[in-house]
Amino acid sequence: MTDEEIKNFMEEWGYEQTDDPNDAIFVMRDGSMVSGEYDPYTGDRGLDHNIMADVLDDQGIPNSDPEIWAHNHQETGMVRLNPELHSALVIKDQELTDQQQSVVKGLDAKVDVYVDPPETSMLERRREIQRRRQREVSRYKGVFFTVNDSNVIQRINKRDLDHAKANKERHLRQLREDHRNILRLERQRQILRRDGLSRGEGR
Repeated sequence: MTDEEIKNFMEEWGYEQTDDPNDAIFVMRDGSMVSGEYDPYTGDRGLDHNIMADVLDDQGIPNSDPEIWAHNHQETGMVRLNPELHSALVIKDQELTDQQQSVVKGLDAKVDVYVDPPETSMLERRREIQRRRQREVSRYKGVFFTVNDSNVIQRINKRDLDHAKANKERHLRQLREDHRNILRLERQRQILRRDGLSRGEGR
């Protein structure tokens, strides 16, 4: 993944670049830095490092994947920065460009290896995730879920769902029939009342 592709991702999601290393949470190969929206008055960052875990989501690697950061570093070449800790995090054997080394040196940061390279290539990892999703789809084909009165999710199969639908339809038919009976009784009551009034007027 190129630096330009990363910048396009940032622009699409409204993330900003910064020229201040003390505000940066990542530095790309060309030395461009991702802003963490640091607030000097509170000492808090507006964004954390997880925003860049999503950079591989369009590539088929969800940010919940256990090897997301290993793939992230390998595919993007970015260095993860913690300016307040004077720390620059990389994967094992990651080579920094001259521009990245300049940023790290300016922060007086120590380069630390915090994760091993991924065990598989990103292409193979994508295929593995797709196969797992297909298995999940096959596993739950014809299976549905409902929420009971206690807000507990319950698993039901299609047969039970069809049975529940049939019961609901019978219940609705019964309600409609009861409603028609009530209307008929009300109509009969009105007729009897009218006839009674007519007889009373005739006497």
